[in-house]
Amino acid sequence: MVKIAKNRFVDALLKFVLFSAAIHIGIAIGRSLTERTMQHLNYFKLISLDLILPSLVYSQQNFITALLIMMLAYCLIFLFCSKE
Repeated sequence: MVKIAKNRFVDALLKFVLFSAAIHIGIAIGRSLTERTMQHLNYFKLISLDLILPSLVYSQQNFITALLIMMLAYCLIFLFCSKE
């Protein structure tokens, strides 16, 4: 198994977080397929920002905005936090 961190405890914690996130996304995909709606895959809903600002989840424009923010976050993490 690939080590994420040098410290064994931090490595286990990060792998646990990734595992939990994968299950969370799997449930969101399953729920979206079952209910035939894309709302559960909205990034703002996935990070529970809809609890603070409910209007972020329920429009097509906000879905696209969430997708762009998610891609921007990925690119920033890739550029600044990943090693060659």
